[in-house]
Amino acid sequence: MSLGKIGKYEKLDVLGHGVSGIVYLAWDTMLGKHVALKEISLQSGDEARFLEEARVLDRLRHPNIVQVNGVDKIDGHMVIDMEYVKGTNLHEYMRRVGKLPVREALSIAVQICGALDFAHSQNTIHRDIKPANVLITSEGTAKIGDFGLAEILGSGSYAGGAGTYAYMAPEDFGAEERSDWRSDIWAVGVTLYEMLTGRRPFQAAKAKDPFSWKQAVEEDSPPSVCESDPSLPRELGQVISRSLAKNKHERYQSAGEMRGDIERILASVGGSVSIPGVAVQSTKVEPVPAGVEPAREVEQPESEALSDVEVWPESLDFGRVRKGEAAGRKLSVRVPGRGKIEGRVVSLPGWLSVTPQAFNRRKQALVAGADTESIWQPGTYRDHLRLEVDGEQVSVPVSMNVLSPRRRFAEIWWWYVPMPGFCALPLIARLAKTGELSDPAGLVAMGLFSVMLFIISIVADLGIPEKLLPAAMSAVGIGALAGFLKTSIGGGHLPNPGEIVPMSVVGVLLSLLLVFQLLTASKWRGWAVMLAICSVCAAFALGR
Repeated sequence: MSLGKIGKYEKLDVLGHGVSGIVYLAWDTMLGKHVALKEISLQSGDEARFLEEARVLDRLRHPNIVQVNGVDKIDGHMVIDMEYVKGTNLHEYMRRVGKLPVREALSIAVQICGALDFAHSQNTIHRDIKPANVLITSEGTAKIGDFGLAEILGSGSYAGGAGTYAYMAPEDFGAEERSDWRSDIWAVGVTLYEMLTGRRPFQAAKAKDPFSWKQAVEEDSPPSVCESDPSLPRELGQVISRSLAKNKHERYQSAGEMRGDIERILASVGGSVSIPGVAVQSTKVEPVPAGVEPAREVEQPESEALSDVEVWPESLDFGRVRKGEAAGRKLSVRVPGRGKIEGRVVSLPGWLSVTPQAFNRRKQALVAGADTESIWQPGTYRDHLRLEVDGEQVSVPVSMNVLSPRRRFAEIWWWYVPMPGFCALPLIARLAKTGELSDPAGLVAMGLFSVMLFIISIVADLGIPEKLLPAAMSAVGIGALAGFLKTSIGGGHLPNPGEIVPMSVVGVLLSLLLVFQLLTASKWRGWAVMLAICSVCAAFALGR
């Protein structure tokens, strides 16, 4: 169900609430894709500063940073168009599974450090690193959101609740502004500690009191992660201790340096640092944009498929689709024994569109469209379309096999354009000799050459017009042969040897050539040359 429009965006659902505003699942009607649209509230004096920071964010192009697509002011509202990440945030994931396996935790930490190292090199500090601001995609890639916006949007450490104070470095509580990039490194240390142990390293007596948190982080010394789990590498405890040094000059002086140490430990425990992330199999939940807590829990494990919701077909296979082209399928949704059902699309792959997004009928037909414009390279793509039907979740597997883009006419005209002329060359030669356009020998030869060109156009995967032209010429030639035989046999007299001999010789030879072509059709470039040579020879023979 639509929640209204703002500019070119149609708001479909509320994904979450943050201190700085509301985040919607929105549909960009101009580009035809889902986005996470953050509608924020700014003080009048902050607008110019926010726009200046937004220009910096636009340059933060990194695989582990949630992409900001654009910033706009619409009807007096400032909105941020962000990448719509399909997955869950790290806070929600840890709430579900508790502490993480060491390789998974280290892989996530490596990616966070990589993103921070890049951002710090661009003179951009996050200021609000915490699990709720780290998104984990369904493939296991970690992405950090709300880069550089924490302080401007009022969602930074000083405005946050207990979940934010817990990740603040000691200098962040000072009366003077003494925070820098090393505060981000502290927050990564807290996050890594929490991933490995299932709890935060510091605990305040009063969870919402900043002075209580200030006392805890300045005076308390958390137990080593190796005390909590003796199986963890000793070097890991040293990495976390260094990242949580109370004097920022004793911490890691760059996120890249911290990343290097974590990578070495990850390699020693059998993890891989060459992949973007570790697959997180149990994080198939509704996407939550960066910087907000999830509005509600909406996803069930895929193994708990709903038995009372009937979806037909059970999976959507779009088959083979050429890059740059689209394909469509229909999907029927109903719940036996119920009247009208309330349903909506929860999540879907970026290359899939579904209409309508929300429905209220006894039996609903959905139209799903696969668009390959967003696909980078050919290959087989598999994902899930997730629906919510009367408050329950259902997952529909979707797949398509993206092939190489079809050749455009501009790429083939230089060799294709002469081909129909070569096909008609025997007819032209025969016309010059007999003066009859309907000469059977010339028409039959043209038809057989056109069949050869038709086969070439299919194997070369040309467009529909390029296939229709030789098909039509083939039909003329084959029709001429059929008409000639019917007239000759039906008239009760044998054909004139002057007509039948050249036509038979050319026809038999070309038919054998067609059979050979079918056996070696993949060599279509060679057959294009063969067609030109044979047409010249046939024209010479029929013109004598």
